Amino acid sequence: MSSITSNTLQIVDDSRTLIGVTYISGSAVVTSGESYIDSAAIGVSGNVWTITFAADRKGSSDVATSFNNASGGTAYVYAASGGGGTPEKLNFYFTLELTFSTAQGNATVSLNTGQGHFALSNNWWLGGSIVTSSVPCLTIPVGSAATLELPLSGSTSSFTFGPGTIA
Repeated sequence: MSSITSNTLQIVDDSRTLIGVTYISGSAVVTSGESYIDSAAIGVSGNVWTITFAADRKGSSDVATSFNNASGGTAYVYAASGGGGTPEKLNFYFTLELTFSTAQGNATVSLNTGQGHFALSNNWWLGGSIVTSSVPCLTIPVGSAATLELPLSGSTSSFTFGPGTIA
């Protein structure tokens, strides 16, 4: 039996507010018939988080539809490369729990991360209520009255959380 494909996503936290990343067990949605492992290896070096998910890749519109619905639709999904609108096909997606620390307190939020295919490479998508696609950013509620806004940019396999502002 051949090994399952390793898929790596990087998050560069230039905001210096991300203090934890956890894979939500049981959250993976993978194209029917493809092998995967329901966990992710997560590491951090400085401000660079590396998430590695083992799953074989085959694009599926069913997986993309599930991701789009779980994320809230076009306004709440973003791909830095090959994005625009919503993905038509994804190989898989899963949910991460991100914890941010600010002077106003800590916040833990969910973020859907999915892998599709664009041009000659696999591209990653982010989705969920904290994602704003029109002005790429994350909006994280902190405490009872504050919001952390982080500009979002990236490439096919990495996202950068820019220095944030508290509103």
